Amino acid sequence: MRRPSRTGKALVALALTASLTTAQVSAPAPAQAQQLPAFQMPTLPQFNEEQVRQAITALVALAAGIGGLALLAGILPGIGSSQGSTPNSTSTAKPTPSTQPSTTTEPTTSAEPTTSAKPTTSTTPAPTNTVEPSPKYAQHVADIKNRLAKSEDKAPLWAWAAPRGPQLNLPTHEGSGQATHPSVLYFENGWNGWKYWMAMTPYPASDEGAEDPNVVVSNDGFTWQVPDGLTNPIDDQLGKPDPHNSDTQLVMAPSGEMYLTWRMVDRPNDKTNRIFLVKSTDGVHWSEKEEIWSGEPQFMSQALVWTGENWRLYGVANHTGVPNRIIFYESVDLKTWSAPRYPSVDPYLQSNERWWHIDVQRYNGEYLGIVHIVPSATVQNGNLYLMRSKDGISWQRSDIPIISHEESGYPNLYKSTLVPHGSGEDLTFELFYSGFSNGRADWRINRTIGERISVD
Repeated sequence: MRRPSRTGKALVALALTASLTTAQVSAPAPAQAQQLPAFQMPTLPQFNEEQVRQAITALVALAAGIGGLALLAGILPGIGSSQGSTPNSTSTAKPTPSTQPSTTTEPTTSAEPTTSAKPTTSTTPAPTNTVEPSPKYAQHVADIKNRLAKSEDKAPLWAWAAPRGPQLNLPTHEGSGQATHPSVLYFENGWNGWKYWMAMTPYPASDEGAEDPNVVVSNDGFTWQVPDGLTNPIDDQLGKPDPHNSDTQLVMAPSGEMYLTWRMVDRPNDKTNRIFLVKSTDGVHWSEKEEIWSGEPQFMSQALVWTGENWRLYGVANHTGVPNRIIFYESVDLKTWSAPRYPSVDPYLQSNERWWHIDVQRYNGEYLGIVHIVPSATVQNGNLYLMRSKDGISWQRSDIPIISHEESGYPNLYKSTLVPHGSGEDLTFELFYSGFSNGRADWRINRTIGERISVD
């Protein structure tokens, strides 16, 4: 067959362009979801594919010469591009959930909600801090190293230390951002779309009327939000002279449900302490609250723990005239409880110290805790100490704080919680600690990382 002339190639290309233009103009908008009319290819000379491509290329060159390239680019997108595109499309693809960074504040998506019966553990160390430690922290680490050099135990509890961490910007139901009593669960693969779940109570300027349980979520431990569909607070009390709430705690039940407990001081009924519980399979829709414990001595800072066989309710007995004691009760149904038991702690307290808050959890077959110890005459100037136990009854405690109030950035520390990562000598802790200003006007929660200090 005789090769068509350059003019013939241009005519062929014009015919193709006219056909494509006619089809594009007559096509209904996608939103109308109508059937496109059948496209009829005009009768053309029989050219092979290479000849047609040459004709289109010639037409592009001709159009460029007469200033028509912009028109053709709109009609025939992708000419001259190695990738091409479709009309009315963007060239930037939205990343799928699996490719989004782990620090996103949006929940990851999954076909079904995750209903793991317990928080999953991370095999990697926790993320690093984003603020500088205090000037005295370097000396604190050096002191630990010097002590380790003389110790036969290379991984004692006092070898873990945490510098001050950044303050968290938390959404509270009354809008202040001031909060205390944190309890945090971590799920490496997420639970209902989120890796971190926190319960806490707002406490603006020590206002008991706002001290009600809130639940917030995060995927990086720094940026927090209320999960979609949830309205905080979970429970609402008026505060003085009426009852007030405090001491929130989260725990996963064997059923895969998330349990939220909190303490209510029942005024004016002799300030009776009542522990309430609600349950959820998604962290958004919660059951009606039920009272699981009440009575004297005054009982605070409860920590509900599943042992694998039954429930234990740890806390601090704070009865007038009696030194504060760590205490726990046992139950198989969260209704009938054993007589109180008093675990041993080594070392115990100095004569000028007292227990104030405790957090306990079961992790990798052992019990871990963080205890808040204050001077006997005040709740100010307290420090946080690690605790560890094989059975939850006989405990070892660090004799130096994992973080002191001087290091924390606050003059006073308060109820705090930890999230363990790793195991053995590679065990690290995300520590969510709460502190308050002198005068109790400002209450905040910070996040830091506690790591094992080694001689090397």
